[in-house]
Amino acid sequence: MDSLLESNPDSAYALLTNIQEIVDSLDDTGLSARQLMYKASAQNKLYLKMPSDTIFQSVVDYYAKYGTANDRMKSLYLMGCIYRDKGEAPLSMKYYQEALDMGDTSDETDLLTLLSIYGQMADLSNQQNLPDEEIHHLNQYIQIAEKLGNKYEIIHGKELKIRVHYLKDEMEDVIRITKECHQQYLENGMTQAAAKSLPTAIQIFINNGYYSKAHELMEEFENNSGLFNNKGEIVHWGKQYYYTKGLYFLGVEKLDSAEFYFRKIGQGELSQESYRGLLNVYERLNAPDSIHKYLALYEKAMVDKYKKTNGIYTSHISSLYNYKRNEKIAERRKDELSRSRNIIIILLSFVFMISVSFLWYKRYQRKRRIEEHNKLIILLDKSNKELTLAKSKFSEFEKDKSNEINEYERRLLEMEEKYGKWINEGNISMTALEHFKIMLKHYKTINTLGEWEALTNEIKKDMPAFHSFITAQHSLTDMEKKICILFRVGFRNKEIMILLGENTMQSVTNLKSKARKKLFPGSNERLEVLLSNI
Repeated sequence: MDSLLESNPDSAYALLTNIQEIVDSLDDTGLSARQLMYKASAQNKLYLKMPSDTIFQSVVDYYAKYGTANDRMKSLYLMGCIYRDKGEAPLSMKYYQEALDMGDTSDETDLLTLLSIYGQMADLSNQQNLPDEEIHHLNQYIQIAEKLGNKYEIIHGKELKIRVHYLKDEMEDVIRITKECHQQYLENGMTQAAAKSLPTAIQIFINNGYYSKAHELMEEFENNSGLFNNKGEIVHWGKQYYYTKGLYFLGVEKLDSAEFYFRKIGQGELSQESYRGLLNVYERLNAPDSIHKYLALYEKAMVDKYKKTNGIYTSHISSLYNYKRNEKIAERRKDELSRSRNIIIILLSFVFMISVSFLWYKRYQRKRRIEEHNKLIILLDKSNKELTLAKSKFSEFEKDKSNEINEYERRLLEMEEKYGKWINEGNISMTALEHFKIMLKHYKTINTLGEWEALTNEIKKDMPAFHSFITAQHSLTDMEKKICILFRVGFRNKEIMILLGENTMQSVTNLKSKARKKLFPGSNERLEVLLSNI
C-alpha cells in the first residue's frame, strides 16, 4: 500500500474504500488505524475531503502509544493537513512541527513524508507572508529531495523560491532563479516543468517593456507546458495567464487582441484583473462610455476583493504565533494577538477608505471634464446647423454665428491641449502642421477635407517647389499625395498610419511604393529620403 499510494493513489483509494467493511468487521484497533491513515493519505494526494479531526484523533492517539517513529510522524502530518483544509493555520503548523519533532533520525526515516511536511510548511509561510520562514522550509525541502535523489523535487524546491523573491520585490533574483531552474529542467529532460517555470518571468519582462523576450517565453510556455488544450485554452486554474497575455498585447499596441484576452478571463476571482485590463484598453481608445462602465466595474471588483482578502487575512492572523511550541504558549498569547488583529483591521480599513475616496474623486473629475467637453461639442454642432440655415438669407446672422463658432473652437482647442485624454474630436485653430501633431499625440485620424486642405495650402505657401513637384505631370492619387506631404514634413511610418486611419503598416508601405514608382521611376531609395531633397 505504501508503494501504491506513491505510484497510483487513485487505485489505492479505491482499494481502501472497498475493504472498509472487512476492516470494520475484524474489530482490530491497529488494523483500523492503519487503514484510516492510508485512506487519509490517499485523500490528501487526490485533493479529496479529509476525515474529520475528531475521527482522525483516534489514529494519532493510537500511534502515539504503539506506533513507530515514522507512524507517529505521518499521523501528525495528516492531522496538520486536516486542519489546513479547515483553514486553521495555527493548528496545522503546530501538528507539522510536532511531526518533525517525532520524526525518526535513523536511516529508516520516511523521507517522503518529511519532504511533504516541509513543502506544506513552506506553503503556509507563503500564505501568511513570512518569507524568511518560507526560505528556511524550502532549504530543508531541497536537502530532503537530495537525499531521495529526486531531481524534479530538487529543482522544484529551488523554483518555489521564485515566489519569495517576488514577494520581496527582488526581481533580479526572480529572473536568475527562473533561468537556472529552466535550464536544469531541460538538462534532465523535463520539458513541461521547464515551461511551467516561466510565467513569473514573463510577467516581469512585460512590466518592464521587454516585449520581445516576453513573447519568446510565452511561445515556449504555451507550446510545451501541457497546460493548454488543442484549442489553445489554458486549464481553468491558470486563467491568470490571460491577464498577462492581455498586458503583452496592450504593450505592443494590439488593442483588439488585448481586449480579447482581458474578456477571456471571465468572471469570478479574477474579475478585477479583467476589468482593469479592459479599462486600460478603452482609455487607449478614448471611449468615454466604456471608460465609465469598466471604471465602475473595476472599483466594485476591487472593493469585493478587499473584503474577501481582509476576511482571509483576519482568519489567518493567528498564524503570527510561534508554532514551534505547544497550545499552552499559543493560549497565553491570544489576548496580544487579538489586539494586533484589531489594529491591523483598523489600519486596513483606513487605507481602504483613502483608496476609495481617491478613486471617487478621480472619477468625478473625469466625469465633469467629459461633460463639459460634450456640452461644448453640442453647442458647436447647434451653432453650425443654425449658420448653415441662415447663410442664404442673413449675412449679419452669418457673421455673428461665425464669431460664436470661433469662440467654441478656441475653447475646444484649450481643452484638447489640457485634457486631450478625454477629447474625441478636434478643430484646426492653429497652423495646420501643429494641428496634425496634436491629433497624432492623441492617436486621432485626420478625417475632414478641410484639415487636409489647410495643410496642403501651408505646403503650397512654404514649399512651393515641392508642392509643384507632386501636383504637376504625375498621376498621384489623393492618398499618395497625402503620404508624400506627411513624409516631407517629418512624420514617420507609424505616425502616418495613425493620421491616415490605416489598419496596418503594410498599407503605408504599399502607398509609399506606389508613390515612389510614379515620382522616381527606377529608384530603390526610400521615398522619405528622395522627397527630403525637394
